Amino acid sequence: MVLFYKDYIVGEDPTDVERVMLRIRRLGAFKPWGSAVSAIETALWDIAGQVAGVPVYKLLGGKIRDRVRCYNGAVRFPQKGHTPQDYAEIAQKMKESKEGLR
Repeated sequence: MVLFYKDYIVGEDPTDVERVMLRIRRLGAFKPWGSAVSAIETALWDIAGQVAGVPVYKLLGGKIRDRVRCYNGAVRFPQKGHTPQDYAEIAQKMKESKEGLR
């Protein structure tokens, strides 16, 4: 789906991220096109960052935090039941896991 936008991107200055994005968003930026539009925007910011010699987060406002908590979306342990104690045991196992979940 990225190729659908090719004629609206080729020849444009990739460091003018918002200008390019305005051109392609008017064609549709929702499903099923949303992921393609997001990929193009990410690529444009990456190019702009490389040209400027800084990480993309610097272009987008700078660093805000040193650490980010993540959601446990993958580490699962067998659960005995559904009592508060059962959930407490699972939480303790997550804290002791190698991933260092809290």
